[in-house]
Amino acid sequence: MRRPRRPRCPAARSSRSATRPAPGNTPGGGNIQPHLGERTAAFGAATSRHTPADGWPGRAAGLLWKGNPTSPAAPLGRPVKDTILTIITGYDAVTLREKVDLPAAAERLTDLGLLRSLSALNEKVTLLRLLDRLDEAFEIANQALRQARFTGDRQDFVLCRIRRAQVMQFQGKLEDAASELTQCVLESETHEWNLTAAFARETRGKVQFEQDELEGALTDFTAAVFLREKAGASPDELESALIAVAVVESFIGERRTTR
Repeated sequence: MRRPRRPRCPAARSSRSATRPAPGNTPGGGNIQPHLGERTAAFGAATSRHTPADGWPGRAAGLLWKGNPTSPAAPLGRPVKDTILTIITGYDAVTLREKVDLPAAAERLTDLGLLRSLSALNEKVTLLRLLDRLDEAFEIANQALRQARFTGDRQDFVLCRIRRAQVMQFQGKLEDAASELTQCVLESETHEWNLTAAFARETRGKVQFEQDELEGALTDFTAAVFLREKAGASPDELESALIAVAVVESFIGERRTTR
């Protein structure tokens, strides 16, 4: 029997054109920690050294891809209804936050109306966060947590906690978000919920990235790649974490050369 092929990193596939997104186009950007704005020049210099021969495509400097069929907020098998996937158009090269089709996000939120299922609540949390309506997102996240607790599905409960932590990250409550995510990582890895653990790790990595804890962020992003590979994720499902690894490695490398 032939062994299934291991998903390849984006460098192994044909590179799609990408342009570097301008910092500040990401909703909620005002909550980003001040030091992130200082990374732009270093990022450009560092990522210019990453070529396909290094194992990372030159397009990593742009970090913009469209039509990605997988949302980092939707672990395989337990998705938020993925109309959101056409709403997230890429990722900012400096902040790693989502770039968003704002009119489409607002339209989808209107479509959801007063729906109160757990799936609808989870989607509302993500949409409100992407629209920078963070107080509303936090309130709905708490409602989703209560509903998940009532249903008794522990993994759904952990996923709701991760989405609430994403809102806290955007609110600038980085320590609270990191603490919440650490508990989610421990529980999901204890139960071997690999994709949920990868979601928690990648999200915590982004929090640490905003805290300028680059080594910790790199550890989490690398673990997210490993966990998704272990779960048999597709290359598209690996892409966001792979790109995050490339970005953080670039910043770390630039920091070392300037010392």
